[in-house]
Amino acid sequence: MKKIKKLTKKHGILLFAILIATTLGAAGFYLTGGTEVVLTDAQLRDVHEIVEEAGQVESRSAVTVVAKGSGTVGEILVQEGQTVRAGDLILSFSDFAPTAEVAGIRAQAQGVYAQYIAAKALSDSNRILYEEGAVSRLEYTQSLAVTRQLSAQLTSLGYSADSLSSATGADGVISPLSGVITAVYVREGETAAPGTSLAEVGGLEDRIVLLHMISSDADQIAEGMHASVLSDGTLITDQARVDHIGIKATDHVSSLGIVQKRVRVEVALPEEAAPRLGSSVDVRIIVREAEQVLSLPLAAVFSIEESSYVYVADGGKAVQKQVETGLEGEEYIEITDGLSPGDRVLASPPSDLTDGTRIKEK
Repeated sequence: MKKIKKLTKKHGILLFAILIATTLGAAGFYLTGGTEVVLTDAQLRDVHEIVEEAGQVESRSAVTVVAKGSGTVGEILVQEGQTVRAGDLILSFSDFAPTAEVAGIRAQAQGVYAQYIAAKALSDSNRILYEEGAVSRLEYTQSLAVTRQLSAQLTSLGYSADSLSSATGADGVISPLSGVITAVYVREGETAAPGTSLAEVGGLEDRIVLLHMISSDADQIAEGMHASVLSDGTLITDQARVDHIGIKATDHVSSLGIVQKRVRVEVALPEEAAPRLGSSVDVRIIVREAEQVLSLPLAAVFSIEESSYVYVADGGKAVQKQVETGLEGEEYIEITDGLSPGDRVLASPPSDLTDGTRIKEK
């Protein structure tokens, strides 16, 4: 009997120890346990809504010179980076088709010129003879009419030759403006068909970024808006401005070969920003902004039945709280009601988190 009582007493002590350990464990979990979360503060900052598009750096004044006839490229007189003036010869053709036509007109003009010289000599002689009474007035006026007719024909042939030469580049291709040769597209000896791009002339001080934006994005921007330009994520300038927005959407083939309606947009770069012509860049245009407003990271706000909520950290628990939102930016969203500066909020609450769940900060 004594042995049974002794065992019972030992069992009681053991049960009491287990109870104490369980209680301490539960208290420890209550104090240190919970879902690990990242917290952020509701704070004042600038919120920007941004439209982003990839584009290419170009010269605003750039002009592509094209062949106006067919022929073989003869001598190329310029190279990339060379400064030229309007009217300078860029290249010539060795067997340009319009050249033969121009040469034919000029040969015809030479024949007419010889006839004109003879006719003028005759009319001048007849004028003297008419004044002396040796020939009739009719004979004199007829010779004068022939001279004037040949003169008009000669002028017409000269104009035709000059016009054809200028229109086709038969005497060589000239620069249409003063600037820098930014590209030469052909080599000596190559055959050029009508419309073939020969060279590009432009300025180096008027760089722009050429964008082709979808209509919905183009409708959000306006000339004069600020823009940032980046290359491979590195900021080139944040002082660019939208300079021109096309009034018509046109077909544009994307890099994936998809035809889309796009609007041409030009973004002017400041003089100190000089990315390489032809390089690809990303442009971010601020379409709306709110300065120094209470805001949170986008991931902190979630929706339930078209209302916005956040989880506020309160006494070690995640407390669901409804908020009113304003401008939604690229990274942050404006909070117009429901929070105060400094409130601690879950930066990105887990999808399975529920109201009142115990949490601990990572």
